[in-house]
Order: sequence, then C-alpha cells, then structure tokens
Amino acid sequence: MAQQNFQEYDPLDDYARRTNSYRYFSSNYGENHPGTQASHPGNEESSSSCNSSPVRNENRNSQLINNSMALQEGKMVTHQVSYNDTGQRLPGFGEPSPRLADSAMGFGDVLQNRAPMSPSHRKSLTSLHHSETEDIMVFVEPPSKSLFCKMCNKVYKDPVMVTCGHSYCKRCVTRQSEGTCPIDNQTIAVVVANIAVSEQIGEMFIHCRHGCRLSEDGQTYELDPTRCQATVKVATRGEHEEACDYMMVECPNHAGCPQLLRKDLEDHIKTCCNVKCPHHKYSCEFTGTQEELIIHLKMCKYEGMKDFLGHMEEKVGELQESLEEKDQEINFLRSMLGKLSERLENLEKTAEIKLEIIERNQSNLLNEVVENRKERALLMDELSNIQNQLNGRNVVQGVIGVYDPQQMFRCRGTFVGHQGPVWCLTEYAEFLFSGSSDKTIKVWDTGNNYRCLKTMEGHTGIVLALCTCGNKLYSGSQDCRIMVWNIENFEKEKSVEAHENPVCTLTSAKNMLFSGSLKVVKVWDAQTMELKKELTGMNHWVRALVATQNYLYSGSYQTIKIWDLDSLEVVHNLETSEGSVYSLAVTTHHILCGTYENVIHVWELSSKELVVTLKGHTGTVYSMAVLHTSSGTKVFSASYDRSLRVWSMDNMICTQTLLRHQGSVACLAVSRGRIFSGSVDSTVKVWQKDNSYFDLFLWITVNLTRVTQGGLKYEKGSMYKKAAPSVRRSGIPLASDTVTKPSPGMRNAMATAEVGDDVMGEDPTVNALQNRIAKLFDKEAALFVPTGTMGNLISVLTHCPERGLEVVLGHKSHIFVHEQGNIAQFGGLLTSTVENNDDGTMDLEKMKERIRLSDDPHFPYTRLICVENTHNYCGGKVIPVPYMKKVYDIAQDCGIKVHLDGARLMHAAVALGVQASDITRCVDSVNMCFSKGLGCPVGSIIAGTEDFIRIAKRRRKALGGGMRQAGVLAAAAMYSLDHVLPKLSEEHDKTLQITQAIMSAPQTVVSVDCQTVKTNIVFLTVTKPGLTATQLYDRLLQVTEKEEKDIGESIVVKTVPYSDTLLRFVLHCDISSQDVQKAIRKFSYVLCELS
Repeated sequence: MAQQNFQEYDPLDDYARRTNSYRYFSSNYGENHPGTQASHPGNEESSSSCNSSPVRNENRNSQLINNSMALQEGKMVTHQVSYNDTGQRLPGFGEPSPRLADSAMGFGDVLQNRAPMSPSHRKSLTSLHHSETEDIMVFVEPPSKSLFCKMCNKVYKDPVMVTCGHSYCKRCVTRQSEGTCPIDNQTIAVVVANIAVSEQIGEMFIHCRHGCRLSEDGQTYELDPTRCQATVKVATRGEHEEACDYMMVECPNHAGCPQLLRKDLEDHIKTCCNVKCPHHKYSCEFTGTQEELIIHLKMCKYEGMKDFLGHMEEKVGELQESLEEKDQEINFLRSMLGKLSERLENLEKTAEIKLEIIERNQSNLLNEVVENRKERALLMDELSNIQNQLNGRNVVQGVIGVYDPQQMFRCRGTFVGHQGPVWCLTEYAEFLFSGSSDKTIKVWDTGNNYRCLKTMEGHTGIVLALCTCGNKLYSGSQDCRIMVWNIENFEKEKSVEAHENPVCTLTSAKNMLFSGSLKVVKVWDAQTMELKKELTGMNHWVRALVATQNYLYSGSYQTIKIWDLDSLEVVHNLETSEGSVYSLAVTTHHILCGTYENVIHVWELSSKELVVTLKGHTGTVYSMAVLHTSSGTKVFSASYDRSLRVWSMDNMICTQTLLRHQGSVACLAVSRGRIFSGSVDSTVKVWQKDNSYFDLFLWITVNLTRVTQGGLKYEKGSMYKKAAPSVRRSGIPLASDTVTKPSPGMRNAMATAEVGDDVMGEDPTVNALQNRIAKLFDKEAALFVPTGTMGNLISVLTHCPERGLEVVLGHKSHIFVHEQGNIAQFGGLLTSTVENNDDGTMDLEKMKERIRLSDDPHFPYTRLICVENTHNYCGGKVIPVPYMKKVYDIAQDCGIKVHLDGARLMHAAVALGVQASDITRCVDSVNMCFSKGLGCPVGSIIAGTEDFIRIAKRRRKALGGGMRQAGVLAAAAMYSLDHVLPKLSEEHDKTLQITQAIMSAPQTVVSVDCQTVKTNIVFLTVTKPGLTATQLYDRLLQVTEKEEKDIGESIVVKTVPYSDTLLRFVLHCDISSQDVQKAIRKFSYVLCELS
C-alpha cells in the first residue's frame, strides 16, 4: 500500500468542477469588470480581496495550487472530474491524469477565470433568496420622481410605453386587471419598450444588495454597515453582486454545513469535516477533513481499481450517448409519423369529396356513353342493312353513294377570367393551366364543372411557358425566372433565377426540365432544379421545344436542332428558309415546324427528308398540337390570323378551319380528345369533335324514299324505332398486373427503338435504361434481365457464391414460396425462414436469432437477408423506410448483405410518398420487375455496386439470360417509366374504390380491412361458412340470365384463389374507370346474392 498511487484531493477544485462555476470564484479576485465600481471602505480584508493586484493574485493562486497537489513518482496529478447541472458526476471521468502546466485545473484556475460557467451553475452559487431580492435597490442618491411607475409607485422595472403615451412597468401593465390607464382611463396595451427610461435608470448607482438589510418597517431596505459597502450601476449590478464576497453560499461538501459568506468559504474548506472520498459513488463511506482524506486514499480499496472503474464509466457513457441518440431518433420518427398521419387524414377528407363528385359524374357520363353507344350501334346496323338492300337491288352508286362521315370539330365552350392575353397552356389529368400577361396562372377543371379552381400568383412578368413533370407544374416568365408548383395543392415550392433573358418555352423528359431563351437551352434536374448543362449553338431566340422518348427538338432562326437525351449532344440539324421557328410538333412519322412566314414545314421522321410545306395561314404559326383520332392523326395549328387549322397527316391537307377567337391564337393544348386554344383576346376555348349523327340522319332522309328491311319502314323525313341491341359480355382481368398488354405508344416505342448486341454491351436503349435505373435507385450500376425470378436468383447467387451458405428470409416471401426453391437448385443454398407479420415485416429479434456467424463446423454461415417490398402474399403491404433501415443496420453489424425483392418497388415508393432511392439506400442490391404493375410485356432489372453487377452479368449469361437485341424490350421499360409510373397513384385509388364498395355492400361473404389497402393488391378473406375462395372465383366468372337482366350487362371478373379462404385481385394500367364501375357492380351483385 505504501507504493500505491494516490492524489491529493482538493475540495475547492472538486466543488468548482461539479458546479462548473469558475467564473464566480474568479470574479472575486483580480481586476474589476468594466463598468463596475466596487469598494469596501472600512474593511481592509474585503478591499484587498476585491481589488488586489494581478501580481498578488498570481502569488496567492500559486500557493493554493501548491497546497492542492501532491508529488507522485516525479509527476504532479490531480482529479479530472466533471459533473452535470444537477451536481451528479458524469461517467467516464474521475481517473487520475498527469498534471501539466497547461492542463492543471485546481482552485488556481478558478481564480484566473479559465473555466466556463453554465446558467444553472451560476444559480447554484447565488444567494438562496436571489429570486426574492431581485427588486432590492437602495439608491446612493434618491431617484427622480419621473422614474417612478404610477401603478406600483416604485422605480420602473422593465418600463414600456402604452397606447395612451404613458409609461409603466411591464409587469404592472400585465397585471392590471381593468386594462385602463390610471391617469386618463384610456384602454392600454403595450406598444414598445421605453429604452430611454431603462438606460437612464441603468446609469444610476445603488448599493450592493448583499450590503442591504430589511428596515424596521418591514417594507423597505437600508444599508447594512457590517456588510458589503460597494456601489454599482443598476445596469451592471449583476456583474458585481454575483461575485460579491458577502453573498451567502453553501459548502461544496454539503452534508449539513451552514451557509456562509463567500469570503469565508476558503477557510471553511480547510477545516470542513464533511469531505467525502472521491470514490464515494462506488460506496466508499469515508467522510473527514482534507488531511484525513489524503491518508485514507492510501488505504482506499477503490483507489487500486480506479483504472478499471474509469474504463467501465467510459463504457456506460458511451451506452448513455447511444441511448440518447436512439431516443432522438424515436422522437423524430414519432414527429414524422404525426405529420404523415395528419397529412393522410387531410388527403382522405379531400379524396372523399372528390370521389363523391367523380362517382356522380361517372354515373352520368356512363349513362350518356351507354345511350350513345346503343344509338351508334343501331344506326350503323341499319345503315349496313340499307346498303346491303340497295346493293341487292343493283342501285347505282352514283345515285345514292356510300356514307363516309368526316369528323368535324366544334367549339364547346370558353374559359373567361384572365385580364390579359393567354400565351401558354398545358394540361395534367383533368386540370388545364393557362398563363397570361396578367402575370398569373389559372387552374381550370376540365372534368366536372369547367370552372377556375385557383389563380396562382408569383411571377412579376408575363407568363410565357408552362409544362408538367410528375406532380409538378413549371412556369417560365418574362421575369427570367422558373417557378415550381405542387399540383396537389397548387402551392409554389421553388423559384429559380433561370436565364438572363425571358424564358420563352419549357418542356420535360426523363426527369429533366428544358428551358429556352435567347440563344440557349438550359437543362435542369426536374426534382432539385439544379442546372445540369447549357445547350448552346442556337442563333436566335429559342421559342419552341418538344421532347420525345429519346430526343429533344429545339427551334430557333431557320434551324431545328435534334439532341440526344442521354448525351445531350446534337445528332441532327434541319434547315428551314422561312424565318424563325415559332412552333414544333412531332408525330409518329413526321416532324412539323410553324414559322414566322405563315407556313408549316413537314419532314419525314426517319429519313429527315422534307416532305411538304403546308400553306393556308396568313399570319405567324404560333403553336401546334397533335391529336390521334380513330380516323387518323390530326395536327392543329394556331396562328396570328386568329384561326385554327386542322391538318390530316394522311393526305397533308387542311380538313377544317376554326374561327371563333377575336384575336391572335397563341397556344394550344390537347387533353382527352379535346383541343384547348388560348388567345390574345384573353380567353381559352374548348374544341371537340362532333359525335352526333345528324349528317347520317340527313343522308338517310334525303336519299331514301321508302325501303323496307327487317321489319323497319323508312320514309323521307321520318324517324325510326328499333329494339335495343343484345347485351355484350365484358371481361375485367383482375387476376394479376402481369396480364397487361402493350399500349399503342409502348408498341411504337418498341418498334422504333435503337438496338445492338446487349451481351457485348452495345445496345444503346438497354444501356440508357440501366443508367437511368442506377440513378433512380442511387446505385452504381444496373443490369437488365428477362424476368424477376431470374433477377432474384442472380442477386442471391452473386451475394452467396459458395454452396452451403444460408439466406434469412420471410416464410411468405416470393423467393421462398413462388420461385421453386431455385436458390437451392442452382446454388446449393440453405434458407432460414422468419415468420412474416400481417404487414409483411419480420420480427427483428427473431431475425437476429436466425443469423449464424459462428465458426462452429456444425452450422452454416449466414450471408444474406432477403426482404420484399411491396409484400405480395401479405396483400401488397408496404414496408416503411425506418424498418428497412433497421434491417440494414442489423446486417451491417453482422457483416452480411441485404437484397430487396422489389418487384413492385415503385408501388411502394408511391404509396409511401418517398423517392425509390430512399428505399434502396437501405439495401445492397434490388430487383424490380417492369411486367408487374408497369405494363411491360417482359423484363426486370437489378441494381447494386459495380462489382456486384459485373459478377451478376456473368451469372445472367450462365443462366441463359443473355439477350442480344434487347433494346425493343428496354424501350417498353423506358416508356413505362415515363407514362405508366406517374399514374400508379390512380391505380391505388381505383383499388381502394373497389375495396370500399365491397365492404359497403350489404354482404357477409368476404371481409377486408380497407385501412390496410395501400397499393394495387387486395386479398379478400372468405368468411361465409361452407364457401371457398375457389367457389367464389368460379361464380365471378359466371353470368346468369337473372344477373344479366338485373345489371343490364354481362360482366365477368377474373381473380385468383390463393387458398381456401383467400381470393386476390390486382389493379393495373389496363383497368379503366368504367372497368372499375363494372367490377363494383359484379362484386356487389354476386356477394349480395351469396349472402
């Protein structure tokens, strides 16, 4: 024990450290604070302690430091102790350390003011009656009466000026119950702080409150000649009073010591019998004087274990910090959950209102469509019969002829509201957006009541350009700015200083926004609005931009440039000779441009050869729009001559001229077979083809005199009657979202795709798709594969290259249940399953138990965790991002990988309201399927690191997945990302609509929790005794005579029975709103019948 290390314990040092109160010790010694006059006449000791010279302080400090240290093995050591605001010792401190000249922290440091001080520590050293004596002010000279508050008759405390012009204490005004001025009885309220009066009072001198005592009247205070005699300014009193030697303080050892003056604290510490062992927190019960403590430390059993105890404190500290971080994370997630819940509630309320309107309008429109279809079928049947009859009688065609109606467009209405010319239009779903010289953007409802929903303001110049991308609206203006608006709430999200000149035109493609101005086109990231590149080389204003799947077309003076969207480089130039290009349009086979010289040039799309120049307008062609109709492709052109012309792309002739505007027609937009035109006359007109059969009636009544056919009699000028046509059978394919068929647009993209040998890495369309997905998922690389099953197999085999390794996954996961155990067949891998919860997640503790990393030769190594999002077998459930992160953290801690089976990953991202990359950052690899929910005929893609994809590509070849000219398939995937992905939320809404209708029907056959339906998959639980899911499936495929009569239509709904009690249906992009209504009628009828 004689050689055991020990430390001399300094109670003042320990007290200062526990309270972190060095400033308050130091303020009693050395120089006074600026602006503070401190003196103690008649008290030599006080005077010397408060006004001693720096030299004397230094000597005194040195003596104190020497008294508080002991020599140990040639080094000086001291305790390094840290306490929190409550006086508790913080973990990780308390071990002895070498005491160097620049790090020694004892009472000398206190004297030299080298330690910080928190507010809570400052409070611990002030008088216990500080809060009660805040207002103790004994002035050296009586203050002026003008400085007294008329309410409390005391010197102003925080003076404020009120509405009537008088000044009072702030607390007096607050406590004044009547709220009236006592001088003029006017109603008062605080206007502003009276700084002038505050400063005047602050400059007055008062006696230190520690030198004052309560006078005999018990209400006022007077100077105490036995206490502090210092005088200070009111404004700076705190600097002196908090450091005054006459302030009452407590012994740092506590334990019953009486309060004493600060100046007596040092002497008390030397004789205090309540000094505790520094190891008392480890249950050492020693209490004594400082000298006794030094002797005790030589024999204290905890002194020899201080290194170990200190190490344990560090560990405890680290655990406490980790716990605090987890608490913060939990609080953050709770906050986010609350916000999301609130947002969801608001969306549900809005959705309910919109659904009611939609259902009402759908019902009306459906009735009209049914009647129109019946009328059309009837007329066409009769026309066919009449023609056959006439042909049978050898009627000369020249007398009557064959009816070939020409589609005509007529004005159906006018939007009025702008206060200036309308220069730009764009559409999104049922919304039409118009920009005007009045610097506003108006939102029009084109689906229900054709009214203005909102006027959006923000630009300071004419709004010249509009376009949409995703759920965002982008507007360009004469003020050189681009603004981003949220289409869901029509609120502005961002404003960007885009160009040095007005923004003339906007378009978007592949998550990029393109803006045209003087001699430049800028390329922006559509999500972040970060500038990606500037496209130069234009010779004048860029007034027209059009983007297709692979190319950007820009028009300036006598030039059209065609840019590759992947490389953003010019691939072709088209020259014109008719002045500046004001408008562009691209059809399936042609490129068209409208010019300043009143003409429209047409080029062949494939060969880039000029085909024809269309003439007819007498003014500049400001805008063009393409409309695909049953009779062929039509191009609409708008001109300065106040007209719209309709051009047939089959024979390149003008089939109709539309004249209804009172000024130049500046812009066009197409939506659902309708044309919208904006004009300088401040209006927007709606044009639609005439679907009436008036011309057919006229043809029949004029040319036919009397023909009898099939029991019907026709006479000149007469009407006719016929029974309704027979009911047709409608099949609604809800078995899976893999049954979709490529749309015409997707087929065109596939047919025109650029291709190469993908095995050799030379297919440009496949490469573009892989690069796009890698960026979308925030991964280094991606690989296109034929199927999702192969994608999962390749990913698992790449992570687990050795036979006998183990994969942890859910017992209902697609890889385990529906992929034939291929990872065991081809890779010799073991599976360890964890039970899936109803929401698709797995218990994290059970997951940890399944992970085996031991070198014990009896067990395999676990190398991979597989998760699924959305979860198919659990009803399309969406796995939240925080859970994905927890799984990833477990894998990281264990040194293993995580693979995501994200066949319907984009559905999950849309349902969660996050980017796909927010999910994929929580995994090492991901597999997504284009034929599940995205409408493609075939194809999946995996993504991960470059090393992962390099090995995966070799695995793909070995498994027979290497494809040659696969660009035709990749083109379908690219098309789906641009056109199907933005509409996934509509599929979710349709899915929920059918589910709610099923649960709203008076039936007891099936049940489902509508709150759990988040995506496009629904599992119905058959609850009726004796009825199986297969029987319900068969009934939905049947149509009885009574059902056909009751419904008025023969409807078949195709679903999938998953078990005896589970029936699945899935929505997809081929299901229209009409199909949804038919499915609801079928489900409701059958379920009510079975009930």
